[in-house]
Amino acid sequence: MTLPEATDDAMVIYAVSCELLMNTLAGKKPVRLLGISLSNFKVEVKDQLSLFQDDAGRRKERELHKAMDSIHERFGDKGLQSGTLVSDKK
Repeated sequence: MTLPEATDDAMVIYAVSCELLMNTLAGKKPVRLLGISLSNFKVEVKDQLSLFQDDAGRRKERELHKAMDSIHERFGDKGLQSGTLVSDKK
């Protein structure tokens, strides 16, 4: 699947991956390992103004992703987790 615009948003990639998975047999039964590959990367993306999206919101989202990347680099994989991945079991 090719997205309409470039993204570095892990949640967008995750959502698209889940959508694609549900269209396969692997989406209907347990699997041990699943690989996701990405291609057609753009080294330098120049943002184009959109008529339909709030540019301030997009700017805040990019700043959030930069902060999350910084935390991940400093503290590793456990620095941030999705709330759905946190369990009460200890």
